[in-house]
Amino acid sequence: SGRTVWHNPHGYLPGMMRHMRPFFGTLSLAYGALAFWWGARVVLHWKDGSVMQLHYYISAVVSASLLESFLWYIDYEYFNDTG
Repeated sequence: SGRTVWHNPHGYLPGMMRHMRPFFGTLSLAYGALAFWWGARVVLHWKDGSVMQLHYYISAVVSASLLESFLWYIDYEYFNDTG
């Protein structure tokens, strides 16, 4: 009837998962930069009327990738802080 808590110097993440938190943080920043660049290009060409349906699908994929990587980063950050 006891409790054991394992806390590493870097937080509660196990050693095999410790490198995933900065990886997903960096990936989120990269997808954020890509989304900003892609969004600016789409808006620029949208005014010309040269945006095709494919551009909207690419925008959806970039947005979904950004959301997924950000949510993984938040999950690892939460797990690292609370155990």
